[in-house]
Amino acid sequence: MPQIAIAKVRDEPRAATMHIDIVGDDGGDLIGEVIVDPAVTFDLASASMCIDKIQYGLVDFNCRLAFEYPTGIVRAWSIAKGNGGTDFNWFGSLPDRSTEMGGCGKLTLTTSGLKAGRYGSLIIALTKKR
Repeated sequence: MPQIAIAKVRDEPRAATMHIDIVGDDGGDLIGEVIVDPAVTFDLASASMCIDKIQYGLVDFNCRLAFEYPTGIVRAWSIAKGNGGTDFNWFGSLPDRSTEMGGCGKLTLTTSGLKAGRYGSLIIALTKKR
């Protein structure tokens, strides 16, 4: 099973920044791995989130972020291998739309091409909404 380490590097009343470190092995890809659960991460059971910024460095694999809801996922953003970042603030953030469908606001990560010797990191800046 690939290793994933998640750390909150900034926690403010209305914002948080998460650092996600991923190391591949022979176990294959991560599928729907919860990386942020507002009820646990922020202790806000009724909170939803918006993604404000993403910075990343992925060595030879891709990933997708999605918000979880009872009958599936709401795809949020796809990240291709390499280094880069996206600032969503120019249009007001990327909101969690899953709560409109009865979702719980969990942010998940799915990888594609994660194998032994491949690794990467994500920095995700979030705005917490009530």
